[in-house]
Amino acid sequence: MAVIMIKSVLLFVFIAASLVTGKRVYNMKMGKDPDKFYWENCNKTVTPLAFRVLSLSPNPIKYGQDLLITAELDVTKIIGTTHSLKAEVTANLVVGDQKYSMCDYKPEYCHIQDVCKAITDLKLPCPAIVKKKGSNCECPLKPNTYSVKQIKIPVPNPGVQLEGHYQVQVNLSEKNEQVGCFFVNFCLGSCSSD
Repeated sequence: MAVIMIKSVLLFVFIAASLVTGKRVYNMKMGKDPDKFYWENCNKTVTPLAFRVLSLSPNPIKYGQDLLITAELDVTKIIGTTHSLKAEVTANLVVGDQKYSMCDYKPEYCHIQDVCKAITDLKLPCPAIVKKKGSNCECPLKPNTYSVKQIKIPVPNPGVQLEGHYQVQVNLSEKNEQVGCFFVNFCLGSCSSD
């Protein structure tokens, strides 16, 4: 299950990384209730990649159903030209006061040395709206304005389901320089506050 969860988050990250939009908004927060989805850009300085809008449906995310993602992402310079775009992902299942690292199970999904290759290897269909803006959902990511609504991602229905609150942080860097960072809190399956 941890592998499926990390792959789903990675898939989400790769789709998000292929989008671009207009104005930059930093540290936007969508509620802090652990049962609710929220996100924020976690970079402390201006970076060339930052979310403006991010929403998921259904909330909570359900096994065996499609996840719908709406996103707007601001990219202000070309990213991913040298195959050195890296992602460091921290993915935790939160149970009460305890955090369990999903990266302990499959570290290769949390330490991605070539994000561009990983995006290509996923072989996802590129949304028409993104193609219309001049991108083919592959590197390099070009500065432009993109916005996507309700991209469908199937959420598998595994035999073992780890339900609960997840916290995921993705740090993107290229040539040892941070190009973006975002944090997402979401519920997978059934969640309730204790």
